[in-house]
Amino acid sequence: MSKNNLITRLQAKVLASKLVCPGYLTVRLLFDTAQLGLSAGLLKYNNYNGVLLNISEDSLRADVLFSGLAAVNIHPGLELELACYSLTLRESSPDLILIPKNSLIVGLASVLLQADSSLCKNSLFLFECDELPLSIRPSLRVIENLPNEVIGNFQLLEDHGIAARIASEKGNIGCYEGDLLNMLNDYLSSYFRFYPNKKLSIMVFPGLSTESKHQLKSLELDLELAVEYVNDEYC
Repeated sequence: MSKNNLITRLQAKVLASKLVCPGYLTVRLLFDTAQLGLSAGLLKYNNYNGVLLNISEDSLRADVLFSGLAAVNIHPGLELELACYSLTLRESSPDLILIPKNSLIVGLASVLLQADSSLCKNSLFLFECDELPLSIRPSLRVIENLPNEVIGNFQLLEDHGIAARIASEKGNIGCYEGDLLNMLNDYLSSYFRFYPNKKLSIMVFPGLSTESKHQLKSLELDLELAVEYVNDEYC
């Protein structure tokens, strides 16, 4: 990331909350003042990361997906102080962007903030999820170099025209069955079979296991990949 800026601090009251899957909570918030111009961003409550999913027309209410917050006693009427950050990736577009499960919220926030950028339009995002906190749908975009049955994309990203695929060791329908490095291996094996002389650039969000980091380093050296690691300041 090239910039990580605090946009503003927000005061909000919880209207409702819902556990969407283990580890993820959707919270409906009422802001104390209209948040004009706020359409995306990373929201932090204490040490919990949240991604803004939508905001009402009057800019007073919003739905936010939090990770880890399910362990906190969140109830209607609870007042929260939130920090809203802008996360900006570099302007050039890597071929692949890897987002491990531990960086899911930060990754989604980064993508949604730059949904209309060349980076988001030209890169393929590979996500990893144990659970699916957002709905998925069959993508309209064909992604070569992955098995034909791997067609699922988050509805939210598909609506923005962003190409993404999801790895899940739980074998969710439409997802790649395996972890993120398994999916990357399959992709690279197919890609270099057809394009043996091309170079690939990869951006990696924080959260890879030690084993996965070793696997990626081996791939980087063997295939002469250009790998860039995103800093972990907000993950």
